[in-house]
Amino acid sequence: MKARTDFAACLAISAVPLIAASLGLYRFISVQTAGVDMTPLAGACRIAYRQSMDATGHVGLAAFSVLLLFLFVRSVSALWRGWRETRRISRLSPWKGDSLMQSKIEEFTRTHLAGTRIRLVEADEPMALTAGYWSPQIILSSGLLAALDETELEAVLHHEAAHVARRDPLRTLIADCCRTALPFIPAVSYLVDRFRTRKELEADAAAIKSMGSPLPLASALAKILATMPAQTPLGVGLSPTEARIDALLGKPVRESRAKLVGVVATSIPALAALSLGLYLVASSPHITALHVCPP
Repeated sequence: MKARTDFAACLAISAVPLIAASLGLYRFISVQTAGVDMTPLAGACRIAYRQSMDATGHVGLAAFSVLLLFLFVRSVSALWRGWRETRRISRLSPWKGDSLMQSKIEEFTRTHLAGTRIRLVEADEPMALTAGYWSPQIILSSGLLAALDETELEAVLHHEAAHVARRDPLRTLIADCCRTALPFIPAVSYLVDRFRTRKELEADAAAIKSMGSPLPLASALAKILATMPAQTPLGVGLSPTEARIDALLGKPVRESRAKLVGVVATSIPALAALSLGLYLVASSPHITALHVCPP
């Protein structure tokens, strides 16, 4: 399986509750298209709620509405954090170091990575990442340029160019928003984690194919790990992970089937409950109105 498969599966699962809510809204709106005056219908809904719902029902509906608002706020906050991080990186000072190194990178880009934008920034930590949602660009830090030789740097550029070609920053943002919005559905978190791992493995494979050997990229990862400060998060940019190191060493990346079965078993009831709740909340005005104004 590929990273795009995990990404598509994550979107499909996340879309199920939205589809359920849309069907509920469609059921309610269909009353209007049938020629029913919505003004008395709204009053009928209020009467029906008072007559047919006890205090527990009101509390449950209110709690579910609060939950929806909470999930919406979490999604917006995920988008905000992603945008803020991108802005922080884009505001890093341009690197004004070795002009010969800059010219070599520009020449390499014109020859091998035509159309790819590369930005050199001033930062002590070794950093190579692809940033930007609509127009992705490769960002390299001065700390990375000081740590790697030319062959290792070429491997890193090929790796990041693969992320640019696949628009991975945008896909990662969308996947993270799905996980943030649906934290109680384990399948979403599982697919997002696997997507993150596989997109790095695929970018590594593209770099290895371009370089003809895994050694330059493996050496670059080893140097980055050795020079990276303890407080620097390994999940940022070109990060050494166990799965990537195993793949570069030719070891198969194993996945636990037991974990997958557990994820599926726990996700199905959670997804069903959420989808059913959304459908009932979205269509409840129509349902309650039918008790007062039957067809």
